[in-house]
Amino acid sequence: MANLEMAKDGEDFEIDEMYPAYVAVAKEQKENKTLRPMSWALEAKKNHSVLYGESRERVTAKEDIGDEDILGVHLLWLHRGR
Repeated sequence: MANLEMAKDGEDFEIDEMYPAYVAVAKEQKENKTLRPMSWALEAKKNHSVLYGESRERVTAKEDIGDEDILGVHLLWLHRGR
């Protein structure tokens, strides 16, 4: 349960604090090419937060979980060039 709490808290920090700060700096520095990938990452973080929250609720309710409730970890890779 603690790992789900920490994961959700981490996602919420990125949603509420980290990505908004990155976007503000990118706008200030007129780094327009970075805004789209940051918005994609922010949307992914919002989805992750929901998934962790739903999983936490099911664990708290002691509900059985099926394969669809297994959360995988995916890394966001940004690549330039080849």
